Amino acid sequence: MVYVGYAGLMLQFQLMELSLWAIQALSVRSNSTEEQAFVRVEKWNSTTFGALVRGMKNQNHWPAGMGDELEQAVALRNHLAHHFLREFFLVAPSTEHFEDGVQQLLDWSLKVEDLDDRLMKHARKLGVPDLSDLDDGMRAELDELRPRSWREASLGVRGEDS
Repeated sequence: MVYVGYAGLMLQFQLMELSLWAIQALSVRSNSTEEQAFVRVEKWNSTTFGALVRGMKNQNHWPAGMGDELEQAVALRNHLAHHFLREFFLVAPSTEHFEDGVQQLLDWSLKVEDLDDRLMKHARKLGVPDLSDLDDGMRAELDELRPRSWREASLGVRGEDS
């Protein structure tokens, strides 16, 4: 249960990062080539969550307090990645300890989910389209960019001819 909660929470951070990428994508010029756009995405891909947030935090479009909340999310994500499991499993095993750990993950998950929901709403206000906003042709084009196997996805390979 702890591993499932942990994995779910880390996935929420990955999805939040994608929301930040979507906002960053608004800065890609419309006359950029596909390759130029992918170079930018690759740069974002090699940037840590914390560096991405720090780089975006002072942009003037954020609702009041959201930049600080994003920094708190970075601190929580880093705690999870570098400390939580080690600390959780160092404590003497007990039912109470286990329940406290699961509850803590649930509380954090709800907090992160709320922040990401607000982040996605903010992104939409800035002009980031939702999948439902796209026509069938655009959805088909995006689907063509999807890796066709887990191996391609894990290696970061785009499309069949890459």
